[in-house]
Amino acid sequence: MGKQVVIYSDEDAFECPVCKKETHSLKKFVFNLGSFYLISFTIDTYTVVACPECMEKILEKLKKSYIWRANILYPMVVLAINYHIKQARKSGHSKNLFS
Repeated sequence: MGKQVVIYSDEDAFECPVCKKETHSLKKFVFNLGSFYLISFTIDTYTVVACPECMEKILEKLKKSYIWRANILYPMVVLAINYHIKQARKSGHSKNLFS
């Protein structure tokens, strides 16, 4: 089977998987964040799909949870999450929504 191609436009409304409201700006972000645990280091991959309002709430919670886990990397984690919050505020769907 080949890769499925889904064609959609910003005029199409999709349901937010978090709040169940229809939105014309559904966002999808995939990013990796590192965590230090005394002598070990792990990388967590997060995929978040939500409307801009829900996305901002989820990313703010994630940012707060990384205060103690990221240690020296915390400034980079904050910058990465703040970038995604800024992207979530843009109108229109994410280009990678169905990939």
